[in-house]
Amino acid sequence: MTAAQLRKYLAEDAALTIRVGSGRKFYVPHTDFAMLSTSQKFLVFFDARDIAEIIPLRSIESITLARKKTSAA
Repeated sequence: MTAAQLRKYLAEDAALTIRVGSGRKFYVPHTDFAMLSTSQKFLVFFDARDIAEIIPLRSIESITLARKKTSAA
């Protein structure tokens, strides 16, 4: 994944599920808890337990957005 691709996900108002090459999945409760490193080579985020994770962008295989559900009138 490139830094430009990641920035598009981080601009969303949503939770993220990140899948990496090793098969691990990471859940980010909201994009407010994630950022791109200054070198633009790493994603840094905090999970629901307030534990920091640092993931190399090159290891990210996919990101899924969990958008907020809107109620129908």
